[in-house]
Amino acid sequence: GIPLNFVGDKLQPFADLSSPTTLYGTLGDKSETEIKELKLQLDHQISDRWLASVLFQKNNSTRDIVNPNYVSTYYGNFYIGRTKDIREDDFWAGELRLRGEYDAFGQSHQLLVGLEHNEQLKSRDWGSGYAYLGAVGSYSFMNPTSAHKAYSLDEIPTTIDRDIHDDNSAIYAQTVISLQNRTKLLLGGRYDKIHQTTIRRDGRTPGTPLDDSAFTGKVGLTHTINNNITTYGIYAESFEPNWGVDENGALDPITGTGYELGLKTEWFDQKLGANLSVYRHELTNSPLSDPNNDLYNIAAGKHRTDGIELEISGSPTPGLNLVAAYTWMDNEFIEKDDNYYKLSIDGSVDQQFGLFAQYEFQQGLFKGLGLGVTYVHIGQRNFVNTQTGPYSQMYLDGYDRLDLNISYNGIPNWDMNLLVRNVTDETYIESATSRHAGNYFGSPVAALFKATYNF
Repeated sequence: GIPLNFVGDKLQPFADLSSPTTLYGTLGDKSETEIKELKLQLDHQISDRWLASVLFQKNNSTRDIVNPNYVSTYYGNFYIGRTKDIREDDFWAGELRLRGEYDAFGQSHQLLVGLEHNEQLKSRDWGSGYAYLGAVGSYSFMNPTSAHKAYSLDEIPTTIDRDIHDDNSAIYAQTVISLQNRTKLLLGGRYDKIHQTTIRRDGRTPGTPLDDSAFTGKVGLTHTINNNITTYGIYAESFEPNWGVDENGALDPITGTGYELGLKTEWFDQKLGANLSVYRHELTNSPLSDPNNDLYNIAAGKHRTDGIELEISGSPTPGLNLVAAYTWMDNEFIEKDDNYYKLSIDGSVDQQFGLFAQYEFQQGLFKGLGLGVTYVHIGQRNFVNTQTGPYSQMYLDGYDRLDLNISYNGIPNWDMNLLVRNVTDETYIESATSRHAGNYFGSPVAALFKATYNF
C-alpha cells in the first residue's frame, strides 16, 4: 500500500509517488492466502408439495499477510512500518430446512422452516514495528534511506496472538400468505443465540465470554398491479455476531432495521425489465477501526443509510443482453454524542453507475462464443479524518474502469471464460482507508481465465 496526502478535505496520492516501487524498490515477502471449501446439499422430496433439505458447509482459510516496509502518515509525519498478520479461520455450518405449500381459505400459501448451527474458530498472530522518517514536506520519496529495508515475515516479532471461538444457533420460519390472487403477505421470524469466547495466548487475561440472543422479525407485502408491474414493501430486523474485537474481546452483536419500497416491471414479453427500489437501513455496533490502535475495533453508534437503486435490463434480440444500474446513497451517523456524528462511513460512495453488454452468437461457426463489455463508474468516496483534531469528512476521487469478457460454451460440458480487467490501464486508488496506511492502487491490465467442466 501507499500513504495518502491530506490536502484540505481531500485524500490523494503524493505527487512524486506514482507506484509502490518508487517508494520501496524491492517489496520483500509476498502475502499468501489458501482457501479450502466443501459444500454438500441433500434434498428429499417428501411429496409433490414438500421438500426437505440438509445443507453442510466446511471452510478452512489461512492468510499469511506481510507488509514488510510501508510508509504511513500520522499527524503530519512519515513513519516506516512493518506488520504481519497470520490468520487461520476454521468454519463449519449445518442446516435442516423444510419448505412447501399448503392450502387455506381457498388459496395456496408457502412455508419455510429451518434449524441451523455454525461454529468458527479464528486464530490470529499479529506483530508490528515503526521507525520515524521525517515531517511531511521535508522528506523525499526519491531518496529513501536504509530504513526502507523490507523485513521478512520471520523477522517481524509477534506482539499479540489470540483465538476467537464463535458458536451460533438459530431457528426460523417464514410464510408467504396469498391474500388474493395478486396480493401476498410475507411474515417471518428468527431466533438467534450466540456465544463468543476470546482466548489471549500472550499471557494476558482472556476476554469475557459474550452470550446474547435475540428475536428478529420480517414483514412484507407484494401486489401485482397488472401483468407488467409489481409493487412491494418490506420491513426487516437483523442480528448477527460482530467480527470486530477490542482488547477485551468481541464487540456486542450488530443489530439493525431496514425498510424498502420498490417496483418490479417487465415489458415486451420479458424482453425489457426495469426495477426501482427506495430503502433506509439503520445499523448499530458496526465495527470501526480503533483510531488509537490498528489491531482493534470500536463499536459504532447508530448509522443510517438512505438509498435509491435503479436497474434496467433487456434482451432486444436473441443472444444480446444489456444491463444498466444506478445507485444513489446518503449515509451518516445519527447519534449526537458520537464522534462520527453527521459523518459518512469510510469507503461509502454516494453515486455509482454500471453498464454491461454481451452478445453470444446463436448459430454458425461462432455459435456459443460470447463477447461482453462492462463499464463501471465509482463516484467520490467518503472517509473520516481521525488524525488532525476533531473528526471531519474527507473525500477521495472516484474512478472509471472498463472490462472485457469473452466466453465460449460451444464444446459439450465445457464453459470457458476470459476476463480482461481495466483494459485502458487506468491508474487509480481502488481500496483506501482514512487511517495511516492500507491504501492500494487498482490493478493494471489483468487477465483471468476460468474453465468449468460439468459432469
